[in-house]
Amino acid sequence: MITRNKIIAIAASLLLAASSGIAQTTKAPATGQTKSAAKAPAAAKTKAAPTKSASGTITSADASKLVLSHKQGTKTEDLTFMLGSSTTKKGDLAAGAKATVHYRVENGQNMATSVQATAAKPAPAAKAPAKTNSAAPATKTKLR
Repeated sequence: MITRNKIIAIAASLLLAASSGIAQTTKAPATGQTKSAAKAPAAAKTKAAPTKSASGTITSADASKLVLSHKQGTKTEDLTFMLGSSTTKKGDLAAGAKATVHYRVENGQNMATSVQATAAKPAPAAKAPAKTNSAAPATKTKLR
């Protein structure tokens, strides 16, 4: 006669064996990927650098980099940002425009994640002198 305690012990051991078997199975990598390649994105997510931001005036810009004149305290410094295909760009990235750059430091380089530029305010134009009526009306002269 099997006692109740023996039945409970057998059920518990079966449950333990089944759960450990399920815990050991892992997802197979997608076709063409190795196990290390499948683990790489997870590792990259945990090592992502924090995002920083800087604001200033654009000194120069081209397709791959942006130089921003950034005022820090009493001194002004030029910061260079690398622009990639994933960089979000808003506004005209022209020299003289004001810009805010969100970036990460990767391998010693400032990699821009987004750039928002606003056109530089034009310098106030000098007022044109008021028109005066300097031309006197033509007078008719009599010829004798």
